[in-house]
Amino acid sequence: MLPRVTGVTSDSASNSASNSAVVPGHYLPPALTGWQQTWRWGLCLIGSLALFMSQTGTANHSPGWLDLAGGGVAFILVGFRRRHPFLICVVLGAIAAFSLSAVTAATWAAISLCTRRRWREIVPATVLALAFSLAGTAWSGELLGALRPPFAGMSRLQYVSYLGFVGGGVLAMTASGIALGMYIGARRDLIASLSERASTAEREQRIRVLAAQAQERNRIAREMHDALAHQLTLVSMHAGALASRDDLTGEQTRRTAGIIQQGAGRALAELRGILGSLRNTEEVDGRLARPQPTLADLAGLIDAVRAAGMRIELDEDLPDADELPVPTSRNLYRIIAECLTNAGKHAPGATVHVTLSGGRGEGVRLRVSNAVRGADARGVPGSGSGLIGVEERVEALGGRIGHGIEDGRFVVEVWLPW
Repeated sequence: MLPRVTGVTSDSASNSASNSAVVPGHYLPPALTGWQQTWRWGLCLIGSLALFMSQTGTANHSPGWLDLAGGGVAFILVGFRRRHPFLICVVLGAIAAFSLSAVTAATWAAISLCTRRRWREIVPATVLALAFSLAGTAWSGELLGALRPPFAGMSRLQYVSYLGFVGGGVLAMTASGIALGMYIGARRDLIASLSERASTAEREQRIRVLAAQAQERNRIAREMHDALAHQLTLVSMHAGALASRDDLTGEQTRRTAGIIQQGAGRALAELRGILGSLRNTEEVDGRLARPQPTLADLAGLIDAVRAAGMRIELDEDLPDADELPVPTSRNLYRIIAECLTNAGKHAPGATVHVTLSGGRGEGVRLRVSNAVRGADARGVPGSGSGLIGVEERVEALGGRIGHGIEDGRFVVEVWLPW
């Protein structure tokens, strides 16, 4: 059993769109614009002045400055309705019970409270508003009834009936205010919910785009690595031989230089093919893009690597290999090429054993091993991404991979379904 085994599946986690709804009453409305502030305060001021002036001339009665002072205090306090909605609503309701000029500000505060759609606040505020109204009416009737109509000359029954009429009017106005406030609050929550959903959708779309871009970058990097690393490793090995040996004949030098030239040409062709695929064109330099190699090209790969001086022992027992699915065959070729490239980089001169077996219904088994060389062995430096690319290929096909050191040899074992 290899020390490191990676179980691979094709499942991937995905983020689903969240239907994030705003909790009713917990949405803080945005700050009012200059125009919104202007018309609200203007309407409140006009309403307060109109109610104040409406008392003038009623049965030779003029409103007192106490009523006007109550309206002024209410006009100031209503500015704090958003910070302390329940408290301001109750306080203004109490003031409005004794000051007609404060009714407009109290109504504004009550509607603002109802936009929060919290019945534990609306019900107590409604009860208190009714109690304050009746108390204010009773106070006016008891203390000023002899001076102010319509209380002067009323019988007790008429006076109680009048209180009932006032209470009914207050209830009707309160119900209207509650309905209006609830509507405004529901509309605000709906807008906030739609805005939050739009923001969430935009965020998730951006995440999906970034993930797709990262996946595409990884795919390009893997293709670049798979296509170029093998050829460039062979070029590096031959160039290293030319640089380190001075006993080569002229013919051997020319042959090695020719191999380097061919390897560089193949690497350039691979690079052009990748760049052509990135342009999403069907032709590269006027020709159809070259098909990707499969197991049918394995013999050519082995010959090229052997020509570079690497010793390879191939044991192939894979009947009907030509019937393998094209993705499986193509990825097996890339995996073997990557394993040979790694062996050439990290264990130059070591014999590489490649075993390929399996069949339809049992899958394909690949085992590549080479002796582990000392830490001071000279080789081609690697990026460390080769085995990661192999794991990604195996994962995409729903297979399994394991790699590690076993009995002094570095072993890579791959199983792919068939």
